[in-house]
Amino acid sequence: MEKEIRTEQHYAVSVSGRLVHINEAHCCAEDFYCPHCGCRMMKKCGSIRAWHFAHDWHNADEFQKKCSYETYLHGCAKYKLKQWFYESESIIFHIPRVYVCKAFDNCMMVEEKNKCIRKEHQSYDLKKLFDRCEIEVSTKEINGDYRADLLLMSTQKPENHVLVEIKVFHGCTEKKKASNARIIEFDVNSEDDIEYIVSHDIEESDKVRYYGFRNTEEDNFNPISLNKFRLYKSGKPRIVRCNCKTILERHRSSLLEITANMSEADGTYLNLYGLIKARDLKISVSNCFLCEHCIYSPEAECNMCKIKNAKIDKGADALECNSYEVSLARCEKLKNKAMPFTILDMWTANNIAPHRSAPPTDTVL
Repeated sequence: MEKEIRTEQHYAVSVSGRLVHINEAHCCAEDFYCPHCGCRMMKKCGSIRAWHFAHDWHNADEFQKKCSYETYLHGCAKYKLKQWFYESESIIFHIPRVYVCKAFDNCMMVEEKNKCIRKEHQSYDLKKLFDRCEIEVSTKEINGDYRADLLLMSTQKPENHVLVEIKVFHGCTEKKKASNARIIEFDVNSEDDIEYIVSHDIEESDKVRYYGFRNTEEDNFNPISLNKFRLYKSGKPRIVRCNCKTILERHRSSLLEITANMSEADGTYLNLYGLIKARDLKISVSNCFLCEHCIYSPEAECNMCKIKNAKIDKGADALECNSYEVSLARCEKLKNKAMPFTILDMWTANNIAPHRSAPPTDTVL
């Protein structure tokens, strides 16, 4: 079997088990071996081709004769990363963390959910978390036993480990990814890829992938302030403050509650919207702002009652007014008006009772 000549093989393993570059090995008298198959490697240090190692095929067995550049790369990466671990003072590992509000999944704040997510990058020194790095070690995970290309381990916490995988041919299997084991997978297609890994921090990229790391955590976020329209059994409406965490809390005397995402300045609009919506739901409503006798005075810049010739301070005064008469035209106009807010929640009591002793004379729109 004729073997290809590869001048890219610049590494071999010494008798002591150390991965050595050809530039360092050329003056050594000891033997060197392939990091994958264990075949003796010959030093090619001529003046024509670039210095490199080559397999001594004459003394190779059948397994060693099947060794390719790709399998050499795989073995070379394992030895290089192990040496990197033991010879480095620190190895910095960066991982993204996503913090989400505890109520995120059921949150009604669809448009505001970006305020309830915080993304951060956290960094750890793997040398402070682990004190051992071994090649081809088996580990037991929740769905079976697996062999890691390299296994980072902690003597004090044996259960705390990370699998390091080198992808030259095939990546991690789907079963391995689903094992909940923490895995760092590196793509390696050349010796340059290996050199890049050991000269940089570890960070997710197109050629570096993480599996099994918990990167999403729940956190407490400051609640988002909201406004709620309440129509009480007494017939009186009110705008109250709530927030995204108390949005579903109901008042025992409420007939109708409508929560909106809006500014303080839009409270008047929410009040009118709530009154019109109550009419749509066939809840009896008497309110000065829906009355035929309510007019807007440009001079006074407020709503006035034509009957009393006075400013309307409380719309609920209509509950005690014998002159109250609903304006169907006003209701229709308000019903078709675009409101400057988003409705997040609307709730009605199960048993809606009229708040007046006699039913109103107007018809429901």
